[in-house]
Amino acid sequence: MECSTTSKSNLIDFSNADIVKAQKLEFWKYCSEKIEGFKIIPDNRDALNSLFGYFHGDFGTLDQNKGIYLFGEFGCGKTTIMMLFSKYLAHYFPFSQFGFANFSTEEVIETYMFEKEGKEMKRYLYSPYSDKPRAICFHEIGKELNEKHYGTDIDQVINRLMMRRYELFQGFGKKTHVTSNFRPEKLKCFDSAVLDRFKEMYNFVEWKGKSLR
Repeated sequence: MECSTTSKSNLIDFSNADIVKAQKLEFWKYCSEKIEGFKIIPDNRDALNSLFGYFHGDFGTLDQNKGIYLFGEFGCGKTTIMMLFSKYLAHYFPFSQFGFANFSTEEVIETYMFEKEGKEMKRYLYSPYSDKPRAICFHEIGKELNEKHYGTDIDQVINRLMMRRYELFQGFGKKTHVTSNFRPEKLKCFDSAVLDRFKEMYNFVEWKGKSLR
C-alpha cells in the first residue's frame, strides 16, 4: 500500500482522514490474517487508536519521546497487540524508527541463569547486526520476578537491565516498551530508583478486559 508521508517522524499523513482510515483498515486486515477471529473489545478502542497513532508517528496521541508501558489483566491480549504492531511495522514499514524487537522476561532470566550476564545479555541492549542500541519490548514484566524470584539476585539483574535501558534512552533516545500484569506502582521487583525512571521512560496505557485464554 502506498502511503503519503509528511515528515521523517510520520509514517502516514495524519492530516488526511482517508489515508488514516485506509491504513487502519490495512492494519486490521493484517491482524485478522495473523490471528483468526481477531477482535478488539469496545473498551480498548481508544487505547488501540492511541497505539496506532503512536506507532505511525502521530504526536497528537502519546508522547513520542517515551516508550509504552501496556498493563492489564492476565491474558487480556497485551502481548498479542504489541507483537502484532511489531510484525506489522516490520512488514509495512521495515525501515521505520518505530520498529522494535520482542523478548519475554522469562527469556531474559534464562539467559542470565545460563550465561551469567555474559555476551548474550547484549541482545537486550544492542542490535546483533550493527551493535547500535535498539528498541525492545519486554513482555510480562514483573510476572516471573514477583512470583518466583523476588529477593534473589535474578531480580537485581532485571533492575540493572532496566537501568541500562534507561541509559540508552537518555543517551540515544532509544525506547523500551513493556507489557505487564501490574500497574507500575504494584511492582515489587524493581528498586525505587528504577521505578522513578519509569515515569520518564514510559507512556502508561491500560489494556482492559478479562483473560481471553
